[in-house]
Amino acid sequence: PGASGEWGAIVRARWRRRGVCGEALDASARLLRERFGGREVTAVTLATNAPMLSFLAGSGFERTGEFENELGRQVEWRLALRGAAAGEAARVDAGLARYVGPFLGENLLHRVVELRRKMSLSEAPAVRAFLRSHFAEERRSAEAEEKAAEAEEAEAEEA
Repeated sequence: PGASGEWGAIVRARWRRRGVCGEALDASARLLRERFGGREVTAVTLATNAPMLSFLAGSGFERTGEFENELGRQVEWRLALRGAAAGEAARVDAGLARYVGPFLGENLLHRVVELRRKMSLSEAPAVRAFLRSHFAEERRSAEAEEKAAEAEEAEAEEA
């Protein structure tokens, strides 16, 4: 229980961009999770391997570090296994990575990842406390205006 596995793939040029890596990753992760109680998959790739870097990011891997060796600069990645839905989420993210935005190096996945990061930050106790202390009065004011508008509508309907 709690096993982890390292994942990697070499795909011939004619088979690239056909979903081979995604299928192999899904099958490997499912096997690791279901048969061995795996909780995470790790991967290491060359920092110059842009297609694999994009695939790993698009598949839900989190970049965890870098190191240098005789092959060059390497990038380390980690994917937490969460269940069947994780594979589907990874496929959605891989699709998002294909849509390139107006800025060099930016794609729709980049924007979604940033949104997820900001949403998770908004749940932090310190952020919640800050928002309550700085915006509570504005919220109460907006709620009071909304109730007043509802009361006016109700009076207008009765008349």
